[in-house]
Amino acid sequence: MAVSSSVPSLGLSCPDFRLPATDGKTYGKGDFAASPVLVVMFICNHCPYVKAVEDRLLALVREYSPRASSLRASAPTTP
Repeated sequence: MAVSSSVPSLGLSCPDFRLPATDGKTYGKGDFAASPVLVVMFICNHCPYVKAVEDRLLALVREYSPRASSLRASAPTTP
């Protein structure tokens, strides 16, 4: 299990991506072009670490969504 992660430099461009969503659609970077900030979190909804910070993630969404920011979570290991 990883005990540390790297932090990318601020100001880097987001690479293009396409990710499936729970609504059956596929979304990419261009779908969020109107948002000045896009945060994509890769999480696992049954991970104990993610469960432990779930309230903090929801607080981030509540705080930043009204500011026209887009926060999205992807669970790549969840079918």
